[in-house]
Amino acid sequence: GLIKEVAQTAQRHLSHISFFDSSLIFSGSVAHDIRKPFRQGIIYGCLDALQKGPLNPTQNEALDNLKERLVSLDNMSEDMVGAFKNLELFLKSGFKPQKIDYTRLINEESKSFKPVAKERKLTLEIDLPKTDLFLYADPLSVQRILNELLTNAFKYTDKGCIKVKVSYHQDNNQKEILTEVSDAGCGISEEDQDEIWELFKRGKNGQKKEGEGIGLAMVRQLVEANGGKISLNSSKGNGSSFVFSLPAWEDRNAR
Repeated sequence: GLIKEVAQTAQRHLSHISFFDSSLIFSGSVAHDIRKPFRQGIIYGCLDALQKGPLNPTQNEALDNLKERLVSLDNMSEDMVGAFKNLELFLKSGFKPQKIDYTRLINEESKSFKPVAKERKLTLEIDLPKTDLFLYADPLSVQRILNELLTNAFKYTDKGCIKVKVSYHQDNNQKEILTEVSDAGCGISEEDQDEIWELFKRGKNGQKKEGEGIGLAMVRQLVEANGGKISLNSSKGNGSSFVFSLPAWEDRNAR
């Protein structure tokens, strides 16, 4: 039983590594190539030269729109390069499932979002059971999952409440811990819900928000690499609720 469990954990980890490695090699290179003319000053130099010439109002407006889009592309390429560096560091740090004090981890992770909630006049509600919460998972993975889901919730919520609710769940005689992260944002239409789990894909509702479309794809891989599942309940205009499960430490001890 123990050998089988170790083999299954290793297989999930290898799947999760190959997913990111394949994207790191190609997409990281593309991001660097996109960023290069901006860093060398070529793009902005051309824009400055164009703005010095005599332009009519229509041309000025078109140039302003072009500059706005290029600045957005510049920021996105910079974000992508940073994201791939973080992923590379994360993968190199190793995958080490162990006993995790989940109550403590959630409280520490949510604490970093409280200043943002206060500044934007949002409510961050943490609902934990009174019993102790212990996971069997990789700590860095769980921290990254929570951070990405909370970041996503704050990104798309302009007013109202962001909630984190945790509960125990029994599934086929296996004890697991469910975590629900919900927001009061714009929601995700049904036709977009499958695409948000893919690299560089975001729902159309989020096109005006910054981001490189990596977060939720990574969250799903990390959840599954740790033996869990994640699902989405959302509709356009009614917010989103992400629910993920991870193995409970108590269940591991009982087998």
